[in-house]
Amino acid sequence: MPQHASGRWLVGIGAAVVALALVSVLVSVLAGGRGPAALEPGSPEEAVQRYLLAIKERDYAAAYALLGPDLTEACTLSDFLANARYDTMQDFRVQLDESQIVDVTHANVWVRITQFYGNPPFDLSESTFTTTFLLERVAGAWVLAEAPWPGYGCGFRSVKPEPEPTSTPTPTPTTEPAA
Repeated sequence: MPQHASGRWLVGIGAAVVALALVSVLVSVLAGGRGPAALEPGSPEEAVQRYLLAIKERDYAAAYALLGPDLTEACTLSDFLANARYDTMQDFRVQLDESQIVDVTHANVWVRITQFYGNPPFDLSESTFTTTFLLERVAGAWVLAEAPWPGYGCGFRSVKPEPEPTSTPTPTPTTEPAA
């Protein structure tokens, strides 16, 4: 009789494990089915979202197309592909923190990025950081004006205006009258 009762316990535990597995699959399907929040079309936030979605979907040509002219001049598509840190990225999550339209041609978008590394479920780590995307309006569209994450290593040059060199006056020798 005790063997029969323990058999029922095993069946009950097995059924509970199967039920938990089904619930977790259902939750992940429902949570994963949510797409990114719809942002205002043509906004700086939407440009950053399109860039990051292209990176996430490994459509690097689409991500590169969202770079401004100064960046594409400094970095070819092949440089963009070769030097960005795509190989270290497995998955990431992005949260919009803040945005600011500075003037009609410049905007800033701050996002919090959480990158996940390792092999789930036991070897998973994450790194969270905030980064700023600087955008400029070119031909009516918002594009990234400075080296964006994750393409920091592309050899981008800064698009901030370099200060004009200041000349230091050189003293002119003066001759004093002989006394």
